[in-house]
Amino acid sequence: LTEKDTAILNEHGFLRKQNTYEISEIIKQLKESTDIKNKEKFRKKLQSIFGVSIRDDKNGQKDLFYFLKEENIIFEKKEIKKWEDAVKIGFKPLIQGKYADESYYKSIIELINNFGSYMVVSEGLAIPHAENMNNVYKSGISLLYLKHPVIFPGSKKVNLLFCLSAVDKKDHMQSLEDIIRLEEEFSFRKKMAEINSKEEITEILDKY
Repeated sequence: LTEKDTAILNEHGFLRKQNTYEISEIIKQLKESTDIKNKEKFRKKLQSIFGVSIRDDKNGQKDLFYFLKEENIIFEKKEIKKWEDAVKIGFKPLIQGKYADESYYKSIIELINNFGSYMVVSEGLAIPHAENMNNVYKSGISLLYLKHPVIFPGSKKVNLLFCLSAVDKKDHMQSLEDIIRLEEEFSFRKKMAEINSKEEITEILDKY
């Protein structure tokens, strides 16, 4: 099309599509003003109507919010004395949900004892995880926020733990990128400094 053709089309309301939107983002925006009772049915309907304009991201790369369920978020008010206890508490939802057995989080504690706090990826943020030794049954993520930081080996203070269970090493590639992005671009941990409930954590996650 020439510039003149484009101008004529614009005059008649046929605007050039600038962006491709994911269905999950559209649903998120609509959810703020309406009640979607059957999310899956609504997703399919949107895809059938706007198939050339939006992307069905459900079967794409699995991100942080694919794995992190609201019931697996923990807000801990009381002070935890030992970092080992923080790891145990952080993995509790995944153990209870049959994502992994107790030997999995115990292997993580052993790794940290043997090799140091390499799982503390930035100030205050840790991502505990280990290789699947036939003790992980489902890939998932739990989040533990500590109102009072706990000290990991090497005098590293941590108050935010994203605890990962992965059946396959590749399962959390996108999730790890998302976690780092939350911290680096949005200062996620600092924004949570004033929170006082699990609900507030969910609100911050929904925002970003």
